[in-house]
Amino acid sequence: MLLFFGSCQARTKKRYQDCHLNTEEDTMSHDLIFDGETLQSTYDSTRDGYGSGSIEKSTCERIVVKELKDKTEYVLEVCEIEGAEITVLLVE
Repeated sequence: MLLFFGSCQARTKKRYQDCHLNTEEDTMSHDLIFDGETLQSTYDSTRDGYGSGSIEKSTCERIVVKELKDKTEYVLEVCEIEGAEITVLLVE
């Protein structure tokens, strides 16, 4: 994630993919593509047996780091949905 964040700051094209297991051990994936200007976010929960089971796509203008007391968040901001923020990674 740090390399992807640095590429966004430098306005360099980059792709990042995160696959992880949720608490029920279903595979979830989050793809981020930065084209040098905007971020394309695709969150795939179709393998989630208990959740929405959908693919959610958004276009956002920037990714920021939020340093909180006991964790660090990487958040997409200025997304096509008014006021929406999408947390990409949470480090505790």
